[in-house]
Amino acid sequence: RHRRNCAARYSAALKTAPSVGLPVSEPGHAYLRYTVCVDNPARRIAHARRDGVELGDWYASVLAPSRVDYKAMGYTPGSCPNAERLAALSLNLPTHIGITPGMIEQIVSYVRA
Repeated sequence: RHRRNCAARYSAALKTAPSVGLPVSEPGHAYLRYTVCVDNPARRIAHARRDGVELGDWYASVLAPSRVDYKAMGYTPGSCPNAERLAALSLNLPTHIGITPGMIEQIVSYVRA
């Protein structure tokens, strides 16, 4: 319930941000993380971390974890161009139990920046 509430707040706050791609809402989805697509997510993450704000790049790789040996897993880079493009744009917003409405507002400001 908490994660869904966080996701609803993120969606409401970011729905008018033209440069942010929002996830498709699925009924009952728990939103372990709320993943959006933005240009240059690494810049946003670095800026937020300097100020102690939690943003993540947990899904910035087509295969997880990001340091996995693609060859050993049988994955050929370039074989899934859409997945690779979206992974490079992904920015993860936290939804864990410690996230408060005030933190969501602060996180949203870094996503919009």
